Amino acid sequence: MIPITVKLKIDKYQLELIRKSQLLLEAKHELKTMDGYRIIREQQSDEIKRLEEEIKLIRSKHVHEIAHMKSTYEKEIRQQRRSTDIKIAEIQRRANQDVEETLHARIISIAKENAELEDKIENIIQRKQKLHQLKQHLEDEQIHLIRHLKFVTDLRKINLNTASFNITNNSYKSIQY
Repeated sequence: MIPITVKLKIDKYQLELIRKSQLLLEAKHELKTMDGYRIIREQQSDEIKRLEEEIKLIRSKHVHEIAHMKSTYEKEIRQQRRSTDIKIAEIQRRANQDVEETLHARIISIAKENAELEDKIENIIQRKQKLHQLKQHLEDEQIHLIRHLKFVTDLRKINLNTASFNITNNSYKSIQY
């Protein structure tokens, strides 16, 4: 894709080339029609040669300018590509750095969460062990209380039996025949 300024210059040079070519054609035409005027013909011939040389110079100049513009354009394109590549590389580097920082922060966050969860689990395990110990202690105490209650109940039965035996014995003694 050729820039507009380059295209305008090319069009300008082409118009000038066409104009000069038309002058050359007109000069040649006059040379043919005026066969009898040798001096004029020689002048025209000289003018034609001069114009042809001028056209060659203009063409050469145009070719050189077009080649220079093309070279400049290609150089600018390469510079833009390099600049774009550098910008893309920088954006990619930043994106990678952001991803790395985000992942690092997430890893640290997960590690903290894991540590907190481990602490909570450890606390739960300790509480469970304490509750188990307390349960075991309460079960042991319950067994002890049941035995004690049974013992007290048995003692009461024995006391009641002894008391009723004493009452019965005493009632026999109090009856006199």
